[in-house]
Amino acid sequence: VKVMTWKNVRAVRILLDCALSEGDYLGQSWNKVLQCVSQLARLLLFAERLKTDDHFFSQDTGPVEEEASLNPFVALFSTPTKAESARGIEERNAQLILQQEEALGVLVDRVFTNSRTLSSAGVVAFVENLCHVSLLEISTSSSMNSLRGEGMAGDTSVPRIFSLQKIVEVADFNMLLRARLEWTRIWTLLAGHFTAVGSSQNPALAMFAVDSLKQLSIKFLQKPELSNFNFQRTFLKPFETITLATKSVEIRELILHCLDAMLRQCAENMRSGWKPVFAIFQHASSCRTGEAAALAFGTVRRLVSLDSTLPSHDFVDFMNCVVAFTGAVSSEISLQALKLLSQCTDFLDNKYAQVVEQGGEEAVFRFWWPLLLGLSTRVSDPRQPIRQKALEI
Repeated sequence: VKVMTWKNVRAVRILLDCALSEGDYLGQSWNKVLQCVSQLARLLLFAERLKTDDHFFSQDTGPVEEEASLNPFVALFSTPTKAESARGIEERNAQLILQQEEALGVLVDRVFTNSRTLSSAGVVAFVENLCHVSLLEISTSSSMNSLRGEGMAGDTSVPRIFSLQKIVEVADFNMLLRARLEWTRIWTLLAGHFTAVGSSQNPALAMFAVDSLKQLSIKFLQKPELSNFNFQRTFLKPFETITLATKSVEIRELILHCLDAMLRQCAENMRSGWKPVFAIFQHASSCRTGEAAALAFGTVRRLVSLDSTLPSHDFVDFMNCVVAFTGAVSSEISLQALKLLSQCTDFLDNKYAQVVEQGGEEAVFRFWWPLLLGLSTRVSDPRQPIRQKALEI
């Protein structure tokens, strides 16, 4: 970390002006610009005496530091660490920025709000490099030193989420503004990044990524999907990927809570998005923790009463999901799932009678096969109440 002068501050101002006026032509140069913006945002928080984002991910103070803070004699004869010295320099740099250019904070915000005006290729390059800088902030490896300086080595174990927060804002700005195919290119980059962060071993980071996905998904699902398109399936795929990748029970349960909230608000607009949703519920049915399985099954059972939200082309996935719950670890859930299968039999006769008639034998096989296969499997279940219930249906 080096001490800044007024010339450095002026150079930062010129760099931001170039980013705002020539953003479409920066390409991969956005990487350096966004790294500068990330560090500038950190200094601005220092200048305003606010806590930086990495403060909320810091660990508890160690016993040696606690002793130094309580014993004035220890603090008197101890020397500042490299991290403390570097932080002092950063605070002085922050004051210089605040004195020289009070409008830098406004320019930082405009860099991200102006993403709405970038061309198709320009916004893809911007998002790609923003994701890369976010990974640098989150990483606890030595690559983080490029954003904090070698003297801040003591801070490298603490991730930052400034760029991750800006990714959510940029996605929100461009979601409904961009054409569907153009948005798909953007979301392909964002989905990979959210999946990587959501699968992180840091629970706080993973929860932040999942919650951000939920907020974006609710907004996206408020707009009905066009026929013959699968944008919803692509948008919700990160939830399924994180569920399969993470080893954290808390993250899996958080995803189930997020899906439950999304379906309560946007079930009527769901089309292709049902496939990853049912895949997540089906995975939850095999969880050893009763809370996750009960939460997922409660959502599935509620969907049966909302039959208008279940299109015919997703009914097979829904049936496979219910069949999976008949084999749950909890006997109570298994019995309720078998009862639900019985209700689905009547539902299939009434709701999809015309579809079956028009589709012929192929439609009969496609709709009834998962239901009959599930019942035949439960007939040989080692639990006597489950076998009896399966035979009664």
